[in-house]
Amino acid sequence: MDDQGFDFRKESDRREPKRFEPPPWERDAFEELQLRRAVEPDQAPEAAGAAGAPEAAEVVVVVEPTASSPEPEAPATRSGPSDAEVTELLAGLAAQEPDVAAPAVQVTIGASIVLLPIGVMMLFWGMAALAKAASAQAGAGVARTGAAVLIVFGAGFVGSAFWLIYRLLKQRGDL
Repeated sequence: MDDQGFDFRKESDRREPKRFEPPPWERDAFEELQLRRAVEPDQAPEAAGAAGAPEAAEVVVVVEPTASSPEPEAPATRSGPSDAEVTELLAGLAAQEPDVAAPAVQVTIGASIVLLPIGVMMLFWGMAALAKAASAQAGAGVARTGAAVLIVFGAGFVGSAFWLIYRLLKQRGDL
């Protein structure tokens, strides 16, 4: 079979690539860069003519000071919001964000409320089974082992409930 009927990409369907637009807070810097590029091509032929070879034009690299440079930046050339405005904007955003710890707090408290009574109930049943095993003659070893298992699991549930509450209070900064 030939591929004549299966050409899905036609020349007329192609879109033009999007033109690059700088972000609003950097438009001034891009405009300055475009002005420098417009001036540099005029200077390049003069430098090449002085050197004698048009192909050996010098490349002029302009290095702008960065935030890590030791020179202080003049306030008149600085574009964008000031530090106080940025702090105010970030505080406003922090106030709008939902509290992500609130559902975890509710789940922790709910789990502790469920674990504590189950653990206490298992402790009492284990103690009752241990007291009954002491009076029973037949199968006392199995009864004691079952009672010990109930006591250990009950203590584990109670300990887990207290550990969850402790971690919650520690994370909130109350402890």
